[in-house]
Amino acid sequence: MGTSSGRTGVPMSLERLVEFRAHDNPRLDRHLKRALEARGILLKGEVRVLRDPALSVLPPGLTLGAPGHPSPRVIGVITSPPLLEILRVINKESHNLFAETVVKTLGRLTVGRGSFDGGTEAIKRFLTDEVRVPASQISLRDGSGLSTGNRVTAGALVQVLGFLAETPDWEDFWGTIPQAGVRREMGRMSGSPASGNLRAKTGTMEGVSALSGMVTTRAGERVLFSIISNDVVSEYRAKRAEDQLGIRLASLTRPFEAPPPPESRTP
Repeated sequence: MGTSSGRTGVPMSLERLVEFRAHDNPRLDRHLKRALEARGILLKGEVRVLRDPALSVLPPGLTLGAPGHPSPRVIGVITSPPLLEILRVINKESHNLFAETVVKTLGRLTVGRGSFDGGTEAIKRFLTDEVRVPASQISLRDGSGLSTGNRVTAGALVQVLGFLAETPDWEDFWGTIPQAGVRREMGRMSGSPASGNLRAKTGTMEGVSALSGMVTTRAGERVLFSIISNDVVSEYRAKRAEDQLGIRLASLTRPFEAPPPPESRTP
């Protein structure tokens, strides 16, 4: 993340200081500059990127819209949607840019670096310290999973899902995951026991296919699963195999005894 600043020349000879926050890409500055100039707001001087908030010309702790606050004044604010809405787009539409932005935001908020390195470091800390995933089972290079340097085991993904399932936010998070047999989410496995039941996140690259999520068996058992196929000749065939496994899991009738509710469990 960073901050860009520059003087603006606006109609009626008004001049104000403008800062753009929440990015670390100078190319975005140029796009913003062009967009402002197209609307009659001319930037005077060069655009600078400030990666250290202490160098900002805005006073520390500035409250946007605070009455009586001295110049510079805020001339526009764009508020991000809630994280849950962003996760719905990421998981149901596989929106790579949103995923990269969320990872950079995590880096900024947790380790002070809004970058790929900062974001992946934050995720690694969470996975190893909180979820207890062995460090040898994960290698992260970006937020979308498009980098060929990313590595994760199927067991690690199942472990993450199991950890999340025990948190208070599980139901909200689970609602962001595509559901089988539902149009515009995951139309696959329609008309099978997995339809309207199985929820999973897909993953596809050339030669790679993946499906990770949860399904409830006919006996009422919830099963977490992760299927990752590398070096496949056909991603289509790999996904057919994933569908067959998902339907098979949903059709299981093995005896299952539901665990007691948390309040009745002995320590």
